[in-house]
This record gives sequence, structure tokens and C-alpha cells, in this order.
Amino acid sequence: MEVHQQNALFQYFSDTLAAVIQEAKRNGRYDMGILDLGSGDEKVKKLDCRKFLTPGYTTSGHVELHTVSVERGMSWEEATHIWADQNGPDDGFYVQKQMRNNKKTAILVKEVNTSKRLFLVYRPNTGRQHKLETYADIKKRFKKVI
Repeated sequence: MEVHQQNALFQYFSDTLAAVIQEAKRNGRYDMGILDLGSGDEKVKKLDCRKFLTPGYTTSGHVELHTVSVERGMSWEEATHIWADQNGPDDGFYVQKQMRNNKKTAILVKEVNTSKRLFLVYRPNTGRQHKLETYADIKKRFKKVI
């Protein structure tokens, strides 16, 4: 098979996978797979632990199934507490200019470097972002609401 045909076939499979993932996210059935727990600001709770005996090893061999809950986002109380400690005129809540999945995403922005105009961004579903964003980048995609 020629290289351009291989590339076209690979692109087809990549596009198909992206469409399947997007549909699963819309339906609430998307599983992110194996993730690190508690690697940042996540709140990890152990909900349940079940032990299963393995056949032939009734005393020493068993498998444990741990059910956990991971909250990566932030509550409204946390967001308003951070917002109350605002110190810059551009700190506050912003909403996305363009709709995604028929929704506008809201973020909380807090300035951390006044000379370079760098901001911490907090999202409701994932919490604090590790990458600092410039004010120009924020203004391109979001408009301030509070």
C-alpha cells in the first residue's frame, strides 16, 4: 500500500475514533480509562472494598475490588471563596463566547503575575489548571461576567 493510502486509512480510523469518543461523552458513557488518583487537587474517597476468593486458593488467594470516587472539579462555595480574595481588576468569572455541545463554559480567573499578566484558571469540572494563561488568550475565548 502506498504511503498516501496508508495516511488516508490512518486518518479515517483516527476520525472514526474521535467521533465515537465525542458521542460517548455526549451520552455520558465515556470512560477515561486508567487514571492516577489524587495527583493534584482531586478529592478521593474510598466507597467500598469487596474480596473475592480465587478458586483453588481458599485461604491465601483473593482479589480485592476497591470502588472509589474522584471529584476533580470545585464546588460553588470554593469558587466564591477564591473569588472573594480577588485582588486584580480582571479577576472574576468569565463565560465562553462560543457554544460547545449547546453550552457555554464558565471559568474563574485569578491574576498571579501582574507584570506578565498571567492568570490561574479554575474550571468547574476539573478545578485549578496547572498551565497559566495570558490575559490576551482569555479575552479571545471568554467574556467577563462578574
